[in-house]
Amino acid sequence: MRESDALLLMLLYRKGKKTFKLALLDLHVERPTIPSGRFDICSVSDAYCTADFRFDRRGVVEMWVLLRVPAVVVTNAGDRISAAEVLFIALNSQAHPSRLISLTRMFRRSNADLCRNFLRTVDYIQACWERHLYFSIDPAYGLSQYPISRFNGAHINDQQRDLNRAMTSGRKAVEWSFGRMKSLWAFVDSAKKHKIMLPHVGKIVKVAMLLTNCHFCHNQGDLINDYFSLSPPTLVEYLTTNEN
Repeated sequence: MRESDALLLMLLYRKGKKTFKLALLDLHVERPTIPSGRFDICSVSDAYCTADFRFDRRGVVEMWVLLRVPAVVVTNAGDRISAAEVLFIALNSQAHPSRLISLTRMFRRSNADLCRNFLRTVDYIQACWERHLYFSIDPAYGLSQYPISRFNGAHINDQQRDLNRAMTSGRKAVEWSFGRMKSLWAFVDSAKKHKIMLPHVGKIVKVAMLLTNCHFCHNQGDLINDYFSLSPPTLVEYLTTNEN
């Protein structure tokens, strides 16, 4: 506050509290503004697209179709946004634990708008693809519908023994995939962003792993498939095979 403003407020305060309150309301408080216009997908080069969103433009459009994201996404608050733009928001939010003001400059939307669209996209993808996602976990967690762990104990049947053998051979690939997920989507590894009972941590992690698999297929693998001498499916094969 400028010195002249402070002196003026002192004089007004002496005249009466009502005048003082009106003077406070009249003071101009500068706040961040939302840039005009909308995010232009065509203005982003493939190099920047890969750096900011982990996929090139063709990959984002291909995922939009294969993940069956609606052409227009509508939130509970009535926000309407195109599928391509909302997918860009979700990818960038997962790739970088950025401050909302940075996303506001990029996508030209309010903080509340960005949060609603991100969570709506996570909810939709998780609901649509949850039954296709399985996680290999430590045996201490036991078995449930989606997390899978080894069977313990000396008295296990042949089928359980076969599952243990199969999981042992694939354990490295699973662990490397989790490491790859955290390197691609830094948001899931940002402890300060995930507070118990507030964000949808479980959904965000599951969607991040699905996006990791999509990234792996779109780029035709990395060191993991080289190590195992296996060729990954294409993005189309991976997502369409899992549809049924």
